[in-house]
Amino acid sequence: MFILDAPAWADGAAPPSGNWPGSYKPSPAALADFAAAAALRYGGDFSVDGAHLPRVRYWSIWNEPNLSAYLSPQTVNGKPFAPYWYRAMLNASADAIHSVKADNIVIAGETAPFWNAELPKTSPIGFMETVLCISEKQVRNKMTHEVETIYKSACKQRAKFDVWAHHPYTEGGPTHRASVHGNASLGDLDDMRAVLNAAIRTNHVVSEQRARFWVTEFSWDTKPPDPKGVPVQLEARWVSQALYQAWKAGVSLFMWSDIRDQPISSPYLQSSLNDRYDRDDIPSRWKRSSSGAVLFPGHYRSRHRDDYEANQESQRTAPSAQERSAHFFQASGERCVG
Repeated sequence: MFILDAPAWADGAAPPSGNWPGSYKPSPAALADFAAAAALRYGGDFSVDGAHLPRVRYWSIWNEPNLSAYLSPQTVNGKPFAPYWYRAMLNASADAIHSVKADNIVIAGETAPFWNAELPKTSPIGFMETVLCISEKQVRNKMTHEVETIYKSACKQRAKFDVWAHHPYTEGGPTHRASVHGNASLGDLDDMRAVLNAAIRTNHVVSEQRARFWVTEFSWDTKPPDPKGVPVQLEARWVSQALYQAWKAGVSLFMWSDIRDQPISSPYLQSSLNDRYDRDDIPSRWKRSSSGAVLFPGHYRSRHRDDYEANQESQRTAPSAQERSAHFFQASGERCVG
């Protein structure tokens, strides 16, 4: 289950005009209250009207927090702000979720791959380094004359999570590297893994287990049905290469977006592994595939991520103190469950 925006009463005061609802300085304390209530509700011991609710073990804190659309402001007076705010949100949530069930898994990051100079955003690697209190320095190897990146501790702050996740979309094939330093496509996963390893090595990650590295959203549009997408036969090869690239970078779980194509009238996603329509020009191995994720080295799990942007409704009335623990942030399509 992933938590991705805040109700109005938990949003920051006086958000700028045009700011996305639920993204402006969400209260870490209110988020922790929600996370504890949600983890308790879906802890495997809760029933509603006689129906036993399922156990949810995996909890993802926010979506693409390095984008101003989801967490703002990204910068204040030209300096990064969102990574520090996100770390406070993450740590408060992790404590709350683990207090309910110690073996719950808290997923951090869910970072977007690209930085856009037209909007106040931060790059995914820069965002990650700041959250994990890691700095990087490029030096030239005196023997090989190649430029190497050295990572070291930048402060004494620690982040609490069990998995760091990323969305490594690419403008090319499975080995393509981002053209701007700090961005992270499929070909840059090694760099993100190096940052995570440095944070683990310097004791900046708080977890009862060794922190893992996941890809939780990725896809290519296919042709058909997208006339500008990747030919289906080529994508069949690229998917295998992408999984191999991720495995080499230490990724232990790879999730595909989406399970089924959206309608062709939608410009959004025609990138599923199982085409929306039954057509003879789709390879049979894709027709049979309905899995949304690969758990290396070969186990399959499915996970449906709803198109949450299509429904941005949230609770807009301030609850009483007693109601606050029962009013949930928008999470995996279920809102205000009490």
